Amino acid sequence: GDMQKTFYYAQTAKSAIRQDSTLAETTYVSKMLRCAGENEAAFAIAMNYQIKDVTNASEVYPMAIHLQSLMRLDETKYLFSQIPISAMDDTMLNSYGMAKLFTAQIDDAKNLFKDALAMNPTSAFAAWQLSMLNESEGRSKRIADFEMALQSEQITENEVMLRFALYNECDAIGDDEKAFSYLQSANEIKSRIQPFDRIENTEKVDSLIERMDNITCDNFEIDQSTLPAPIFIFGLPRTGTTLL
Repeated sequence: GDMQKTFYYAQTAKSAIRQDSTLAETTYVSKMLRCAGENEAAFAIAMNYQIKDVTNASEVYPMAIHLQSLMRLDETKYLFSQIPISAMDDTMLNSYGMAKLFTAQIDDAKNLFKDALAMNPTSAFAAWQLSMLNESEGRSKRIADFEMALQSEQITENEVMLRFALYNECDAIGDDEKAFSYLQSANEIKSRIQPFDRIENTEKVDSLIERMDNITCDNFEIDQSTLPAPIFIFGLPRTGTTLL
């Protein structure tokens, strides 16, 4: 099927990678391997490219985002650290902020989201992240800026995220009436942009169940060691993994 084709093309592309391959070529092949489920091979190919003199942020950024998708966060942060902050746009700053957030560097993440907002006051992603992190500093200005932005924004996903951010911000200051209004309007707009299809959702969950039935735990071993790091549990939706 399509997966077999993807795997074949990924292996073919992998064999063509050389030490002198460009960063763009290396990123492309690594992404193909990831799509084929070959995450370790994808990472090995990504690291095959020797980062020496990083001068073009637009070239490094796709690789950084790709490594972030592989959850190779230390390498992701390293790549971002090679790009001068002055060379980043708000999208890059937000991505760098997420890499910091995923590794519990909360203050660094907040500062990067703030930099993104300073560059682009309507950066919905930065607005949403700061509201989720319950950042109180600059909250009044953010609320005023977001409300002003909504007066000129068209109905897009950007507006939906801004409204969710305003819900969080207003909820944090105890303005329940305004908070609920933003929450309600955000969900109404989102339902028009991304309508929920009950049949499609049922088919998706049934497909997950079918795949999960083929997974065996016979070869799993229980690790008795104590780990301070977070544990991520993957499974079927709404099956109590949060309680577990």
